[in-house]
Formats: sequence, C-alpha cells, structure tokens
Amino acid sequence: MEKEGLGAPSFSPHRAGASYRPFAVSPIRRFRRDADTPIRDSPAFALPYRRVMRSFQFHPAVAKWFEQTFGTPTEPQQLGWPAIQSGAHTLVAAPTGSGKTLAAFLASLDQLFRDGLAGNLAEETRVVYVSPLKALSNDIHKNLEQPLAGIRAALRANCGCDIDVRAEVRTGDTPAAKRQAMIRKPPHILVTTPESLYLLLTSLSGRKLRWKRWPGF
Repeated sequence: MEKEGLGAPSFSPHRAGASYRPFAVSPIRRFRRDADTPIRDSPAFALPYRRVMRSFQFHPAVAKWFEQTFGTPTEPQQLGWPAIQSGAHTLVAAPTGSGKTLAAFLASLDQLFRDGLAGNLAEETRVVYVSPLKALSNDIHKNLEQPLAGIRAALRANCGCDIDVRAEVRTGDTPAAKRQAMIRKPPHILVTTPESLYLLLTSLSGRKLRWKRWPGF
C-alpha cells in the first residue's frame, strides 16, 4: 500500500525552458470593490487579461447537458471557461458552492469528448485533479461522474457515438492490482490526493503511467 501523509514538495511552473503563459496582471494589484460590483467590472480585470478572454464554445451535446442540468452558468464559470479554453494558466477564486470545480472539469471534459469524436483520444492521462482525501467523494460524484455519464448519454442520443472518457481515483488505499491496471490502461482523468501525486511523480512505478506530454514541460 502507498503511504500517505509524507507531505508533498512544492512545485513551480517557472522551470527552465517551460512554456508559461500567465493571463493575470503582475504584480497583483490590491483593490477594494463594492459588494454589488461584478468581478468582471473590477479594477483587477486589466487589459492584459481581457486580451486573453474570448467567448467559450462547448460542443452542442455538452452545452445541452449543462443547460438541462444547471440552467445558466455561475459567474466563476462565465469568467473561467474562456481563460481555460484559451490555454492560459487559470486561477479561479470564489466562495464554496459557486461552481469552481465544474468550471475546470467541464472545460476539460469538452476537449476530451471532442478529441474522442475526432478519433484523437489517445491512451494517456490528460487531466489530473488533486483534492484532499476528505473532499474526494463529493467532488467526484457531483463534478465528474455525473457530467461524464450525462454527456456520454447526450452524445449517444444526438450523434449515435459512444465516447469512453475514463476517470480513475488513486489514493493510498488503492489496491496494487488496480494501480497496475491504470499503468496498462491509463485513465484520461486521474483523481488523486497531494500525497499520492507526490509518490506518482517520484516513484519508478508511478513514472510508468502514460501522461500527456505538453510542449516545454
């Protein structure tokens, strides 16, 4: 069994040769805004950020599933999706229950299903979701399992296509047989804890997992 609680080291995107595309103003300016002022109208959204923003566009099946399930997007989703889809490094800070997790997941799921429809969904891990162990169950059921099942069903109904986007959870309690199965057939989405991610990145067995290789990393 893996040992949890070792304390993962800090990782920085500012590595030599890394392709880093910040979208926020640096340094971050401190400001005060009235509680009734939308975030998009605050001084924090300066021109460098607005140049990155564009209208987000989901696959029709993804958009239909979201509209039927949730109706309209929350403000963090409205502001987060264009930045995420543009490829910018994105930080979404908002209160609990405002849809932050789904903002990140849905943009990723949209791209995975699009690649599947185009025949370009490789057998490799593309998305890594890191969460404390105590929050995993609720996060995964609400923000990953339900969207995966709903979008997959919508694609079958609308396009007659069955796209198998796989997600797996790996923690210190994951049996050895299941860990080996992930190496043989890696999930497209890997859900894990900070401690298990540290072990994945530093152990020989963890490095056997096929990850998506991004330019510059």
